[in-house]
Amino acid sequence: MSTSGDAEQFVALDGVRYSHIIDPRTGLAITGRRSVTIVARDGTTSDGLATAVAVLGWENGLRLVDSMPGVAGLVMEKTADGVRTHESAGWKGHL
Repeated sequence: MSTSGDAEQFVALDGVRYSHIIDPRTGLAITGRRSVTIVARDGTTSDGLATAVAVLGWENGLRLVDSMPGVAGLVMEKTADGVRTHESAGWKGHL
């Protein structure tokens, strides 16, 4: 199990919160508040996927997670309305 997010590793500049996670497509830090937890058969897989899902966003990221046997994921993101939670299809089976 691995979790990636910006709870403690971030910088705020001019009112924008920048994560320590870099989007390789742009070379820029991701913005917004999110936490991604991945359960997989090994730590290498869960760690890499947690970061990838943080970059991809919950919809595309959990679609990737759902395509992988034995993998489940949970994404929590801060929105204007509070915290929203998104689960992969297999998340409840891993609790």
